[in-house]
Amino acid sequence: MAEIMRRHNQQLFRLAVGVLADRAEAEDVLQESYIRAFARIGEYSGEGRLGAWLASIVRNEAIDRARVRSRRTQHISFEVDMRSLGDDFPLHRARADETASNPDIAAERADVRRLIEDEVAQLPDQFRAVFVLREVEGLSVEETAEYLGIPDATVKSRDFRARALLKARLGQQIDASLPQAFTFLNPECASLIDRVLKRIGAARS
Repeated sequence: MAEIMRRHNQQLFRLAVGVLADRAEAEDVLQESYIRAFARIGEYSGEGRLGAWLASIVRNEAIDRARVRSRRTQHISFEVDMRSLGDDFPLHRARADETASNPDIAAERADVRRLIEDEVAQLPDQFRAVFVLREVEGLSVEETAEYLGIPDATVKSRDFRARALLKARLGQQIDASLPQAFTFLNPECASLIDRVLKRIGAARS
């Protein structure tokens, strides 16, 4: 179970945050989705990718959460705890030493991350989930369509429109900084796995 969660945490977290635009709620959705998934693991037929099956559970949980929230308020706040955003990114490692030795560069990159995440959070809901999976997580058009349950052509059009909206406001900063957004790094990942396993263990005892 722990290995399954480690393998899929990043993509599924970004799927949830793409729907909800809120890190804390996305993490809560991810935890609840794992509990449901492991309780229903017998329903997984083995056909198709496990990640896509898990994604459908996360997507539905996130959408349900968004609907409940929209009934409470029309205002969606999106606060990013920058202390939880480390520099252990899949790309740009070649510049890690430079950043570590230059506080000004590190601060500038953090500011760009914050700016991008704030702007992504303000995208229309249908654009945001596609954009986060395609441009932040780096999934293919086909994988994104599978995760969201929409046609490939819809993924392409929504991604194009989301990029156009963001580029109009952010310019070239977005291309260099996208891989740094909405990370779900080791401390968060380990904590989530520990909570899920404890709840599963308690349910079985």
